[in-house]
Parts: sequence; structure tokens; C-alpha cells
Amino acid sequence: MSVLYVIATPIGNLADISKRALEILNSVQYIIAEDTRHSHILLKHYKISKKLLSLHKFNETSKSGDILNRLTAENADAALVSDAGTPCISDPGAIFVKEARERNIEIIGIPGASALTTAISVSGIDANRFSFIGFFPKLKKEREDTIEHIKNSVIDVFVFFESPLRIVETLAFLLKNFESATIAVSNDLTKLFERTHTGALSDVYLKLKDDAKVTKGEYVIVFKRNSGVKKEIKNELSLEAKLLGCMARNNVGFKEAITILAENKAALKNDLYKASLNIKRLTNGE
Repeated sequence: MSVLYVIATPIGNLADISKRALEILNSVQYIIAEDTRHSHILLKHYKISKKLLSLHKFNETSKSGDILNRLTAENADAALVSDAGTPCISDPGAIFVKEARERNIEIIGIPGASALTTAISVSGIDANRFSFIGFFPKLKKEREDTIEHIKNSVIDVFVFFESPLRIVETLAFLLKNFESATIAVSNDLTKLFERTHTGALSDVYLKLKDDAKVTKGEYVIVFKRNSGVKKEIKNELSLEAKLLGCMARNNVGFKEAITILAENKAALKNDLYKASLNIKRLTNGE
């Protein structure tokens, strides 16, 4: 039976790969890569020569079945790798792995480099509990929805990736909503010019805003929401409760209570009428 190995590869420094990962890359019949040209650099460095198959976000749905058919027909083992880090985390592979599981192919993960955990480890931010968002959304509505998610979450720390072309814009957007947040912004992790800016969001934003090299390298953001933001809790009364309260306060019946609440714009008259019917059904034991 075929075995699929999901292998983490370096996020920058080619030395950041495990001995076990190299042994498996040398032993499998196929290496399934996000970008075969990119993976060829790593394989050439370690003198590994294997058949490369391309599987990226644009062809994963259409090609997964064909690749899995080949593996099972040949009873071949394969390794799944992305361009950098651990596959399936903001990278292609999840669809392929899911289909492989459905075919009862054995799946084995080979851990290693991850920009996510590397950024957290150097941030200085307590991230015992955090929420990973992936790439920060591009579209305005999705960005606003993400902000609401952050504001209403019971978790204070969030981690996301960002493009160098949008990093300043995204920091400005976060600053608009979280003036007192703490942040760690890392880029080019494990590479020669690796750097991490930490501190108040406002200070980090000003540093990068005027940085001539800001558009170089991919970014990972570890963001701690200010403690003043609390989840909004709505204690909205049901229409039935509003009706009963109005009736008790004004010593009136259903009809008068419906009129009072509707005039005060507490609810629509038709909805209040339906609520009155619910109360009557309950009190009549229906």
C-alpha cells in the first residue's frame, strides 16, 4: 500500500531540514511539489534526484485524483512538500491529503520548519492561546469581518501572514481599530537579513512606514489585542418578555401593550402580535 509523507521544508535557510525528512525524500518514488522549480533548488542542494509532480492551488482540485491513481496503481510512496514550511498551512495540500485519506492511503507527517511557530517563538508575546488567521484578507468586507472577529474573540493573540506589498496598509488598518495593541512583525525569517520589530503597534507602524526596504520579504504578524477590548454581550430581551413587562408596568392587556411598544419602536407591530400568540399558547398549555 502506498504511503504519503507530508514533509516540512525550510522557510529560508536550507540547513533547516531534518535528517529524517532528507532520508524520506531520498526513499520515495515521487515528490509532489507546489512549485517544482522552487523545490528543485532544495533537492539539488542535497543531491536528491526524484520524479517531481506539480500540485498547486490552481490545479489541486483537478489533479489530485490523477496523482493518487498513479500512486495506487504503482504502489508508490510519495512526499508532499510546499515551497516553504509545512504543507497545508496557508499552502496547497489539504484537498490532496483529504482525498488520499478517503482512499485509505497511509498519511505520515514529518515535522519541521514553520514560519508560524518561528515568529511566535521570537515575538516575546505570551501565545499559549492564539488564533491563526492565515493571510490577512485583501477585500474590504473580509478585512472588516476579521476585525470584528478579533474584537469579539475570547482570545487576545492572533497570528497572520501578510505580503510585503500590503504590510504598511494592513498595519495602518489595525492601528485604526486597535490603538494600544502590542505587535511583533517578522520578515525574512531564517534568512540573512531576518528581522523582527516588536512593541506598540503605533511604534512598529511608524518604523515600517518609513522603511525603504519594507517591500522586501514575506511577513508574519503576531498581534496582541489591547486588554480594553471586550467581547460585546447583548442582553436583548425576547419580544415575549418585552410584552409581559409592558403589560405589568402599564397595567394593560396585550392589545394596548402591542400599541405602546410599537409606538416606542421597540419592535414591529406584527412581530409583537406573533409574540402575544406565543404567550397565549404557552399559558393555555398548547
